[in-house]
Amino acid sequence: MWINPLTDSVEHANCFTLYGKGPGYFAMLAAVIGVPLLVLYALIRCIRTPMRRRKWLWIVFILFGVTSLSLNWTTGALHFNLLTIQLFGAGAQAQLYSPWILSVGLPVGAIVFLLKRRSLMRSEESSTTVQDEAAPDSEATAQ
Repeated sequence: MWINPLTDSVEHANCFTLYGKGPGYFAMLAAVIGVPLLVLYALIRCIRTPMRRRKWLWIVFILFGVTSLSLNWTTGALHFNLLTIQLFGAGAQAQLYSPWILSVGLPVGAIVFLLKRRSLMRSEESSTTVQDEAAPDSEATAQ
């Protein structure tokens, strides 16, 4: 049996502080803040993009991030989980007296939508143009 007395309280040892943290911590914190902002930007762009078909599928695809890289803020331990789906692609959690765990996923839906947005708009414009050309003119039918 081993007993290691703590020099400080558990609550203070696991508090969220930026003091003494290295660049990896700040990169993870930037990702946890940046990924949800990217997802929100892509979500707003998707809602405002004129698409008649499959818009709700794009919205669902954008809202979730896949995989997860987690960082224990107290110890610096990293954990990668391949089979994870996260709402808005990031998260942070801490239970009473436990360390903060920051996690970030890949916003695949947001990235794919932002890359394909122009082609989705072009396909929507071309489908409306084809429909307009296929509709008979009211003047031609009146004569």
